Amino acid sequence: MIAVECHLAVEWGVAGMPICDYRAEEIVAAVFAAGVRRQGLARQVTVDAQVSAEMKPLPYQRLFLP
Repeated sequence: MIAVECHLAVEWGVAGMPICDYRAEEIVAAVFAAGVRRQGLARQVTVDAQVSAEMKPLPYQRLFLP
């Protein structure tokens, strides 16, 4: 099975901090986004298919595996 990667755009809501763009496997992106939203850790998290190889991988992806 081939893992599909997604783009995550994370707006942390900290003054002066830019929106962070990451790439991650689809399931990891969904679990990360749900957790961040549930805990109120970011102003906004967007997951979409606009991924590119130049994006950094989401740090500590294994923590978000179901």
